[in-house]
Amino acid sequence: MITTQNINSKGPFWYFLSKREYNTDEFDKFIDNGYWRYYEDRVKRDHEQKIYRGYLREMKVGDPIAIYNIGSKNRHEFEQELKCKINTKRKTVSYIIIKAIGKIVQPCTDNKLIGVNCAKIDDSRKWYRYTYKGPIWRVFPESKQYWGENLIDFTFNGENQDLARLKAELKK
Repeated sequence: MITTQNINSKGPFWYFLSKREYNTDEFDKFIDNGYWRYYEDRVKRDHEQKIYRGYLREMKVGDPIAIYNIGSKNRHEFEQELKCKINTKRKTVSYIIIKAIGKIVQPCTDNKLIGVNCAKIDDSRKWYRYTYKGPIWRVFPESKQYWGENLIDFTFNGENQDLARLKAELKK
């Protein structure tokens, strides 16, 4: 597994969705060409478009990034995998898979393209529950009462998700 060592930053850590639409994964195109593209047409609400454009202006050369994909698993399969019952009425549990990690090498100047230098990750570990399906996800270590720090360690340092804590929260 590729890891980024000695991340001393307090953030932000940027997570980019590899899909343009729910069925078009452009991951290989992004990695092969050294960029990630924000597709505004995927974002339907004007106020969300403004937030994402603000994120694009906020990104700096050297900021750590991850490119990820989203998925979901049947609740019963999830319960069998974690070996615990969960307290939810939802039929599925969301997860993300980190596909590449790297850094920003060129800031966004056109509200679309960000130059990135990423390495693919051949690890198929899944991060459960605290996920996001928007095109850009800004994560700080203190996000979501410890989950931000655990997600960052999971992504960039090869740590495991704190499944004991996840199980305890899901049983509530």
